Amino acid sequence: MLGSVAIALFLRVMGTALWLLFTVIVARGLTVEDFGFVFFVINVIMTGGVIIVLGYDVTAMRFGSRFWRDNNKQAFRNILAEARSCIAIAGLIACFTLCIAVRLGLDTPVTQDLNIALLTGISMTAVGFMSVERDILRAANKLQDALFAFSVIRALVPMILSAIALGLELLSSQAVLLFYCLALLSALVWDRWRLGKLKLPTPVALGVPHLKVALETWPGNAAFIIFQRAPTIVIGLAGGLESAALFIAAERVSQLSTFLSDAVRTAVGPGLAKADTLDESQQATSYASLLMLLSGSVGTVLLLILGWGILWLFGPDYRGAFVPLMILLLGQLSWTVMGPTGLVLNMMGHNKIRSLIGSISAVILMVLLPFVDTVIGTAWIVTFVSWGMNVALWLAIKLRLNLTSGVFGLAFNTATEMLAKDWQNIRTKITKLRGRK
Repeated sequence: MLGSVAIALFLRVMGTALWLLFTVIVARGLTVEDFGFVFFVINVIMTGGVIIVLGYDVTAMRFGSRFWRDNNKQAFRNILAEARSCIAIAGLIACFTLCIAVRLGLDTPVTQDLNIALLTGISMTAVGFMSVERDILRAANKLQDALFAFSVIRALVPMILSAIALGLELLSSQAVLLFYCLALLSALVWDRWRLGKLKLPTPVALGVPHLKVALETWPGNAAFIIFQRAPTIVIGLAGGLESAALFIAAERVSQLSTFLSDAVRTAVGPGLAKADTLDESQQATSYASLLMLLSGSVGTVLLLILGWGILWLFGPDYRGAFVPLMILLLGQLSWTVMGPTGLVLNMMGHNKIRSLIGSISAVILMVLLPFVDTVIGTAWIVTFVSWGMNVALWLAIKLRLNLTSGVFGLAFNTATEMLAKDWQNIRTKITKLRGRK
């Protein structure tokens, strides 16, 4: 597992650096209002992608990990085909809905122009496909292939194209959104190519046997993306695109504190899904919690030191984002302290309770957000609700699974033994590689 975390960490660091550079180029090249518009639309795209995927990303990884472990490639291929079919239908519905909204004159940044609406719909659908294909690659133990597209290509392509357009003085908000759409499609091509290398059999039409489980998982995933994206959308609609731009800058920089934790979540999912006994489940949970604690603490300390300097790269108009950044960091600590709560429930078959808690938390967030129209007020609401949600998920794990996640359940002896074992495996592989040379 430690090797997987190292791979995920390397790709996450690379992707985060490229995305930060892309964000800075856009901030420097556009007005504050246009910057807010671009990332308002990108937030809508990422939110819509989670809706379009219908919960099949987590479902494919949960069941696909077991199918791959048991060498049942036919079932593995079938769940991929099922997911793709449902996502294609959902994507067409989303594109049609956005076009109808434009025709009806719905006054939002996404639906004011047909070109923007179409770009948004196509990009949403691409995110849906990418999400499920990324997680099916993870289930097949192809972590580096899964993350390269989502972490690197998705940021590298728009960063390069935006830098060229800026140098030619051709950078505009529509151009940036077009570059982002091209990046998503490029990443999707990469995923399809790597999936082809698995040499899977032809899918057998079996209907949608996993749809019920996927839809049970779906609200929880949607709730998580709401925490990440909805505050930007709400403040953009209520407080204007300039306020949205400040919150986006704070939120984007605050995410830098979690890229280490995201690498851990990415790597530990299949291991949690494969745990069969209570002891195995607690070991996997304790190990994941230890890695989350270490990675989250390092990320938070680094951002406390470097946060002001990173915001300085955006330009003088974004200095007001520093206080919201510090508040959002308090919210990010809830994942560091409580552990991978949502992931544990999803991978161990308790997706209903995870979805229920996530949905209630999302509703509370959406009810509270309209009562504030400042960036600082929005940041405090996100932080309080984040802690409430993660505490509730932690209690669900304790009551439903008799497992203890986060710092409260760290079995340091067991976790450090697993850490040492993984480290020894890495050293053995390195020694073998040197021997071949």
